[in-house]
Amino acid sequence: MADTDEEQVEAIKKWLDENGTSLVVGIVVAVAGVFGFQSWQNSTREAGEAAAALFQSLTDAAVVAPTVTLDEETLQSSRFIADTLKTDHGDTTYAQFAALLMARLAVEENDLELATKELQWVLDQGPQESIEVITRVRLARVLLASQKRDEALAQVESLDAGAHESSRQEALGDIYLAQERHEDAGAAYQAALDAMTDGAVKPILEMKLRDVPAMASAGTQAVDSAADAGTDAPATDDGAEAGS
Repeated sequence: MADTDEEQVEAIKKWLDENGTSLVVGIVVAVAGVFGFQSWQNSTREAGEAAAALFQSLTDAAVVAPTVTLDEETLQSSRFIADTLKTDHGDTTYAQFAALLMARLAVEENDLELATKELQWVLDQGPQESIEVITRVRLARVLLASQKRDEALAQVESLDAGAHESSRQEALGDIYLAQERHEDAGAAYQAALDAMTDGAVKPILEMKLRDVPAMASAGTQAVDSAADAGTDAPATDDGAEAGS
C-alpha cells in the first residue's frame, strides 16, 4: 500500500512539474478575467451614470414651458452639455435624446440647418427602432420647412413606423399638401386619424383633413384664372387698323 501511495505522490509531483506553470498561468488568467470583467462592469456603470447626470443637467437647463424662450447663456450652456454627451458618451441613448432636444431648440431658434444636423447625427448612431422613427418624422418636418420636399418625403414614405404610424401619416399629408398632391394628402390625413389611439386629441388633424378640398379647389381656381387670363387678351382688329 505504501508503495502505491508513494507512486501516487511521485506521479502528482511529476504532473505538477510538467503542468504546474500552465496551471498557474491558467488560474492567473481566470482571476484576471474575473477582475477585468468586474472592472469593465464598473467602468460601464460609471460611464452610464455620468451620461445620465449630464442629461439631467441638460433637461434642467433646457426643458421649459413652450411659451418660455431660453436666454443666450442658457442656450450656450445647453449646447455645451449636449456636445459633451455626444463626444464622451456618443454610444448612449442619453446622447441621442440630447441631440433630439437640441434639434427642437434649433427649430425654435429658426435654425433649420442646425436642427437637420442634430437629427442626422442621431440617425448616424444607428438608434433603436422607436428612436429612429421619431427622428425621421422630425427630420422630415424640418426638411419640409426648409423647402426640401423630396428629401422630406424620402424620410417617411416607406418608413415602418409601428406605434408612431399616425405621426408618420400626418407628416406625409403635410408633404403631399406642399406638393399639391391633394388627394394623397387627404388619404394620409385620414390614415393618420385612423391610426390614432382612442382618446387622442384630433382637432388639428381633423381641421387639416377638412381643409384639403378647399385647398384643392383654390389651386384649381388659380390654374383656371391663369388660363382665363391668357385667353382674355384683346384681339387685334386688323381691319380697323388697316382702315385707319
